[in-house]
Amino acid sequence: MVYDDVHAAATGALALLKRFSEIDLEGAGLPGHLALRVGGHAGPVTELTDPFMGTKNFFGTHVIIAARIEPVTVPGALYVSEPFAALLSLSAPGRYRTDYVGQSELAKKFGAMRLFAVSEM
Repeated sequence: MVYDDVHAAATGALALLKRFSEIDLEGAGLPGHLALRVGGHAGPVTELTDPFMGTKNFFGTHVIIAARIEPVTVPGALYVSEPFAALLSLSAPGRYRTDYVGQSELAKKFGAMRLFAVSEM
């Protein structure tokens, strides 16, 4: 998902995580151990028409960074980059907690990054 601001992105991601946690997975015929995790990053992206699908899509390094955060996120959580956490603290003071998780190695040997777990206050 791509948002114009981190406040909207955090709100959407946390709502998605909450709704997923309310699903009766086994009742839906799915393994009970499934869990959603969300990674977020803030930065400029390029909007283009995907040449294979013919639909609008977003591309660029900052999209890749978010994709590399998601696999190292604890299931059921929202982890974000330091730029995202900083912008979130400035744009919605007192609304969210951004707890430092640590310097984490990102997926696919993309390097290390300071990550923060986001939750509502």
